[in-house]
Amino acid sequence: MVRLIAALILGALILEPGVVAAQDTTPFPDFHEDSVPSGWSGPIFKLSQDYPTTKPAAGTLPWKSIDFKTKPGDYLKAVLNYCYAGNIEVDWAGQDNAVRKWYHTPWLHAGNKGREFIHGRRSVQSARRLHDRARVEGPQQPGCE
Repeated sequence: MVRLIAALILGALILEPGVVAAQDTTPFPDFHEDSVPSGWSGPIFKLSQDYPTTKPAAGTLPWKSIDFKTKPGDYLKAVLNYCYAGNIEVDWAGQDNAVRKWYHTPWLHAGNKGREFIHGRRSVQSARRLHDRARVEGPQQPGCE
């Protein structure tokens, strides 16, 4: 969930008005498995990929009026609230967000650590696991603590 929020925040921060290159209409795979297991009746992740051909008009970005150097907590809360708006209600299915449209990053399906078919999450090593390993094994690079 934290990685998803971070990706959404990054996407929101780099979005600027303007023109985007024409899109390829070939859909990207939704997840890395070849197919959903037979008998599966739970949710199935669907990549939100009807990407626009032009960037959206400049809107109000609430964090833009906050100085992140003097009020970092307020700045991050504004970005987080922007990302939460409409996404929590639809369990992070960006294509179903009624507040604003969100899109998933393509090409994260490849390999055995690619998106899984239920929520589209990736199997990557968590920061907590890296921290715990560093405590046991010691720093992995000179200067790491």
